[in-house]
Amino acid sequence: MLHLWMGLSLEKAVVTPRLHHQFTPNRITINEKKQFKISKAIQEGLKKKGHVFKETSGQSVVQSAAYSPEEGAVFGASDPRKGGEAWGL
Repeated sequence: MLHLWMGLSLEKAVVTPRLHHQFTPNRITINEKKQFKISKAIQEGLKKKGHVFKETSGQSVVQSAAYSPEEGAVFGASDPRKGGEAWGL
């Protein structure tokens, strides 16, 4: 979404801090590693709206690919939270 709708580069979109909202139970899970921390202002704003936070030592990672019609090429970005290398065959 950050790349397609907000215009961030694929690399920037992958490293931007993110959170996971769990519908059941109703809570937001965050990983408090220093380099990927959600700002306290965002956390406080969400708490004021009734959201409950749970910290975790686990993490989620993402691999991204996007096509650029201007360049006629496919680009990829690997999440540095797992070492920055693509996994798979």
